[in-house]
Amino acid sequence: MVSRYLGSDLARLWVDENFSEQDRSRSDAIGTAMVAATRSWLERAEWLDAETRALSLNKIDGFTLKLGAPEHYRPVPEGIVSDDLYRSVRGLMLASRAEEFDGIGTPLPSQYWYGVQPYTVDAANSPDRRALTITAAVIRGALESNDPAAWFASAFVVGHEIGHSFDDQGSKFDPDGILQPWWSEETRERYDAEVAKLKRQIAAWEPSPGVSMDPEQTIGEAIGDLIGLKLAEHALDTYLAEHPERAGPDASGFTAKQRFFLAYAQSFRTVWSPGALEEHIARSYHPPGEFRVNGIVRNLDGWYEAFDIEPNDPMYLPVEERVAL
Repeated sequence: MVSRYLGSDLARLWVDENFSEQDRSRSDAIGTAMVAATRSWLERAEWLDAETRALSLNKIDGFTLKLGAPEHYRPVPEGIVSDDLYRSVRGLMLASRAEEFDGIGTPLPSQYWYGVQPYTVDAANSPDRRALTITAAVIRGALESNDPAAWFASAFVVGHEIGHSFDDQGSKFDPDGILQPWWSEETRERYDAEVAKLKRQIAAWEPSPGVSMDPEQTIGEAIGDLIGLKLAEHALDTYLAEHPERAGPDASGFTAKQRFFLAYAQSFRTVWSPGALEEHIARSYHPPGEFRVNGIVRNLDGWYEAFDIEPNDPMYLPVEERVAL
């Protein structure tokens, strides 16, 4: 209740203690790198025809990326909060309701965050509002590390949300955020052919003996993971091309590219209690962490190169079966 109606005030307090100007500068740099990686991806994607490519670039250019923490906070109406808990809560609820009704038919103020706060581990893509929101709590690893591999492994979340603009649902919203067809038939056919490959892979995943996943249920999140990791890898490659001295092994003995994939894998470490995995598979749109890692990296050529994966290795996937989105 407090977070819902006084979230901006709580966020301001949290940001003052946990999100420095250096953090904001680094998050801005990560956001810029990920947007640049997205443009590069769209410019090179073979499944896009020229017309849909231009529209896709316009779509990305029209999005507002809200990364880290807001610069502006929604004000709490004066005179509502007092030492009377009941009256304070009632007043906040009525003020929130009035704000919602007054805003019907008008765009939401773009400078504010909605639905998430910087202290919550959360990220969202709002295709109708043309906004991506990724909280500081999500990218703490990037903000606290001096390793570029960690920066871009955390930035995967940014890429994942960008990927939702081109998944099975987000791709239906045009560059203006309107739900209507905007891809050419040629692009849609090529895209569907690649997505079909990913669905076949999901159908073959077996989290536990005799337990499988519904590709239609999880395909959107799997697409987001695939595009997100591809964008993050590209952003890291761009950085390392400009800073080749940081590409080699560190004290761990792993190269920057290897550390990137390892950090990505570590972010999905999960321990399941009896029955919890089966319930997750039945209810969630997200695949279990093991498959968000092993099921996705098999489609990235850079992963094969980083670890010298050969055809006789267990996780090898033939080139023609890899998803080329």
